[in-house]
Amino acid sequence: MKYLLMLSFAALLGSAGYGQYLMASESLLVPAKIDLNDDEYWTGIKKRDDRTLFLTNPEKHTQILCLAQNIYFEAGIDNLAGMAGVADVTLNRVVDARYGNTVCDVIHHAVYRESWTTKQTPDENDAVYYPVKNKCAFSWFCDGLPDTIPYGSSNWKKSQLVAWDMYMTGKWRGISEGSTHYHATYATFGQGDWRRDRGMQLIGRIGAHIFYKWN
Repeated sequence: MKYLLMLSFAALLGSAGYGQYLMASESLLVPAKIDLNDDEYWTGIKKRDDRTLFLTNPEKHTQILCLAQNIYFEAGIDNLAGMAGVADVTLNRVVDARYGNTVCDVIHHAVYRESWTTKQTPDENDAVYYPVKNKCAFSWFCDGLPDTIPYGSSNWKKSQLVAWDMYMTGKWRGISEGSTHYHATYATFGQGDWRRDRGMQLIGRIGAHIFYKWN
């Protein structure tokens, strides 16, 4: 996976060169076609490093999978710096006492409502809860749209790699300068504009988002 190690700072900020190199190197990351009946494939899996295995079997690493999902849905079409910025905010919240203690807890923070179906049953253990629309920390989690991931796609693989490297090695940590909030550059605000909250400090733009730090 040399392409990530060879990134220049210019590439980190989203130069076209990174995207071209990724497209040229994609075949090195995940085979284009996998024959699940091929014994050699399963033997080869045991020899792969965890980072590579995460691309094809992410469920083993729950927290990193949650981070990859957040990167994909929040910044999947952004440049590398923008993807790293979103991941950095997520990880900043994990170490902030005002938020959840794990990546998944931070991302799934929302107002929840019990399903109408399970409300009809007397057994509380059967209760199923869903996030209330537009009442969550990250908009994709409660926008009412299906959260379908195109496994194997270029944007999903990039999201996985950024998530792995930031969570496991700390690569690009601090790119958002301690930000805890962000919004898309095209976002509009009405009442309840959190940008005006006391202690909210503008950090600046990274990729397709504007970042803020809540002191």
